[in-house]
Amino acid sequence: HAKKYAPDRIRSELTDNESIRYNGAHYSTKMDRGADLDRMNSVVILKYPYPSLGDPQLQAMKKRLGDDRFWQYYRDMARREFIQQIGRTTRSRDAEVEFWSPDETCHGKLERHWKGRVV
Repeated sequence: HAKKYAPDRIRSELTDNESIRYNGAHYSTKMDRGADLDRMNSVVILKYPYPSLGDPQLQAMKKRLGDDRFWQYYRDMARREFIQQIGRTTRSRDAEVEFWSPDETCHGKLERHWKGRVV
């Protein structure tokens, strides 16, 4: 989904690779655990990372937990993933990183959940 907005050259390379570096920028369709972007100055997140409700594991968890507990679990998963994605670029208390997103949900969640300073 995120690839469709990328320029042709980048979209084609991202079809074969999970991430690429091009012209001083790092492009990836997935930024979660394992990526260390400590020298990056900005992060762009296209949409808030709600997990796919079609995931068989999530469907099983919903049956096991019931509605109320499942939705708490689901929101917690998304929040943790979001903070993890932003945390890829912030490796010290003094780190300053630009945050960009076309998704208003991301901006609201940043102000609500981020423990660092937001300017």
